[in-house]
Amino acid sequence: EAHDAAMRLDGYDDGFKEGEIRGQMKGHQQGKKEGLREGRLSGQQEMLDLINKLMEENRLDDIKRISSDKEFLANLMEEFAQA
Repeated sequence: EAHDAAMRLDGYDDGFKEGEIRGQMKGHQQGKKEGLREGRLSGQQEMLDLINKLMEENRLDDIKRISSDKEFLANLMEEFAQA
């Protein structure tokens, strides 16, 4: 009887540990998904801000260029981040 109780407790502990690990993995996945979403939204806002600043300065050719030149885009993002 004591042996059976010990076996049940071991099974309970194993199940608890497995559930805890699954919960941590699910939480990690959810956190990663939320972080990516927030990062994407932040990047979109930065792009909108850059385009608005370029429009204010009538730099329409630069707006066209950033759609195809990632290095130029990065340079402009840096330029306006420091401003």
